[in-house]
Amino acid sequence: MVAHELGHAIDRIARVYPEEGIPQKGIETELRNVYHIMNTGQDSPRYPQQMIGPEDFGYRKREDIARELMAEAIRAYKADPNFMKTVAPNAAARIRKYVNNNWRLNKFIQFNTLAPFGAAGALLAGPDGDQD
Repeated sequence: MVAHELGHAIDRIARVYPEEGIPQKGIETELRNVYHIMNTGQDSPRYPQQMIGPEDFGYRKREDIARELMAEAIRAYKADPNFMKTVAPNAAARIRKYVNNNWRLNKFIQFNTLAPFGAAGALLAGPDGDQD
């Protein structure tokens, strides 16, 4: 719960006027996917209408829903950066952009841009799969 609330604070501080927080245009599907996984521990269902979202916890206003999605994504990124960069690479890049470039935040928190371990290993592997 504390990590989620910290996500709200980071989102709010990274605010870009007139947005209330980090802009979400183009990454909504990834944010919903992360929210579902973080709140159920299960992979995303086959049909989007089966996903768990903030609406299932009583949120009704569009802006409140958006802020819940972003807070949960920030929580996920802080808990497991490789998860975010694998499951929601565009959302991870958006969070990095707005947090790492924010003078009020970047003294205290930085999100790295390194490739997830599995992907980095694949990039380093030779044609036969050996990492020489």
